[in-house]
Amino acid sequence: MFPDLTTERLRLRDIGAADANDIYRVFSDKRVTRYYGQEPFHDQQQAEKLVQQFQLLLEEERGIRWGIERREDNQFLGTIGFHAYNKTHRRAEIGYELCAESWGNGYMSEAAGTVISYGYEKLLLNRISAVVFLQNQVSASLLKKLGFQEEGILREYMYQGNLPQDAYMFSLLRSGWENK
Repeated sequence: MFPDLTTERLRLRDIGAADANDIYRVFSDKRVTRYYGQEPFHDQQQAEKLVQQFQLLLEEERGIRWGIERREDNQFLGTIGFHAYNKTHRRAEIGYELCAESWGNGYMSEAAGTVISYGYEKLLLNRISAVVFLQNQVSASLLKKLGFQEEGILREYMYQGNLPQDAYMFSLLRSGWENK
């Protein structure tokens, strides 16, 4: 059974075929994908394929991705979750995005804190990492607020707009989360 999570304002839930329209709305916005390492979607089929990839992530035990839904009106806001999950080495990478209309309301901080707790408590992770474009200072600030430490720069690590981009590597260890 998929682990639904709730926060004060959000419900983090399974992503299914019925969410393809909302996934398309979020991922077709250039503002959202600007620092994502992926070009904006240009057709609905891309969203349907991404939904399937999110489902495979869980089935193949490579990670888990939640849909972020505002509890007051069930509005789909984005997604968050773990990929590059390695059970043996107790690590995973966190990734997320939020529709631009919801930026600046603290939703991602709320969702990320809950997902990180799930990672340490239920997946028994020891390390959660995050990769962020150098230009994405909003995401870097969020990670620092959550206790992540910048480890260094991954040179030409991702492509955006057909150009190689440097990225920060951040990590949060279980001990850092417990002592926060």
